[in-house]
Parts: sequence; C-alpha cells; structure tokens
Amino acid sequence: MKLPLGRPLGVGIAVAMAAGAILINGNYLDVFEPHRDVNPEASKVVVISVRSNSFEQVVLGELYKQGLERSGRQATLSLDRVGTEQGTGRLPYGSADLVISCAGDMLYRMNTARAKELRLEIKANDYDRDEAREKVYEAVMQSLSDNVNATDPSNAIGCAHSKSGLPEHIVPVYRVPVLDRKERGTLNVVSGSITTKDLGDLVKRAKEIGSSSDAVREFLNEKGIAFK
Repeated sequence: MKLPLGRPLGVGIAVAMAAGAILINGNYLDVFEPHRDVNPEASKVVVISVRSNSFEQVVLGELYKQGLERSGRQATLSLDRVGTEQGTGRLPYGSADLVISCAGDMLYRMNTARAKELRLEIKANDYDRDEAREKVYEAVMQSLSDNVNATDPSNAIGCAHSKSGLPEHIVPVYRVPVLDRKERGTLNVVSGSITTKDLGDLVKRAKEIGSSSDAVREFLNEKGIAFK
C-alpha cells in the first residue's frame, strides 16, 4: 500500500478508519469496532407482581408502575393468583421483575426465624421507629436471593393485617439486571412521596371511583412528580 508523500503512516490509517474501512492492496476491509453487549433485560417491559386479593397491593403496584412510566420505562401489573407462589418468590425465576412489599411481612415469609428473633431484639432494646425500620430493612437485604435487591424503604406503612409483629414499611424489591440507576432513583422518589395516610387515602379514592389507575394519576399530579 502506498501513501502520499509527507503523510505519516499512522495518520493515513486513522483517516481511513474514520471512513469505516481500510484500503489494503486495492481492497477495502471493514474496521472492527468493539461495542458493549446489549442487555435485553434493561429495555423489557417491567413486570410488577401484585396480590390479586389485596386492593392496597394493586394501588401500590399502580403507583410504582406510573412512576416508572413517567421516567420513560414501560411497566405492567401482573396479578398473582391466590394460592400460588407470590411476590418475591417470582423474582429469581424471572416471572416478575418488581415487587412492592412490606418489610416485616416479607422478612417473615423469607426468614421466619430471623423475623421472630428481630421482633424480640427490637422490643428488648426499645428501638425508636427509625431504628426499627433500619434493622428490619437490613435483615430483609441479608435475606434476599442472588440477583435480587431492594431500593430504600418508604416511610409509609402497609400490610395492616400482617402477623410479623415488625414494622411494615413499604419496600420495592427488584431483579438486579432489569433496572438501571435512574430507574432505581425513580422508585426512591415514589417511595419518598407517600405517607401511611396517603396510602390509606389512595386506596379509599381508588375504591370510590372504581379505578386505581385514575386515583394514582391524580395523586402523582398533585405531588408534581415528573421526570425529564
């Protein structure tokens, strides 16, 4: 291969590569450009598992669904059938991507022995509300399976009928490959926007108008929750 006089060899190749090919012996060869593997999990529709026999669960699922959609990520609700594997149990198998659970109830289901132990520890040490919340959240994080994680707990408390005897702060639990940092931040924003009273009012409003979707949309609009 001949290069014009006065043009360094490296510059000639750089110019040719910028054009997307190299000329060798009269033949153009495509330049190989390495690129990252695309993660299909990062663009799929996020499946949010909710219990079909809990109006509170449906409202919470809708709340985080619309939050994700406002940040540009498609999501859909998947109703668990009563008597089948529910919530966090679906995450390791990929049949759900996100579960909105209550910390104490979730820990009791995943690790009953630890839940009972922690209940005694909280009582013995007279932890305040924030300390108890963090202790339960820490225990939940330690009990999650591989490739499953949780965002920050909300101040809102749900699962009034739980038998765990532990603080029941709302906690979104997700499959690690599915959500990026921005989307995890979205879940934290939604969690931070709701109080226990808000949750009760949302459930009541959804029942009144017969639509959890409309009730949640009203709530998010009132809170001014939007993402660029």
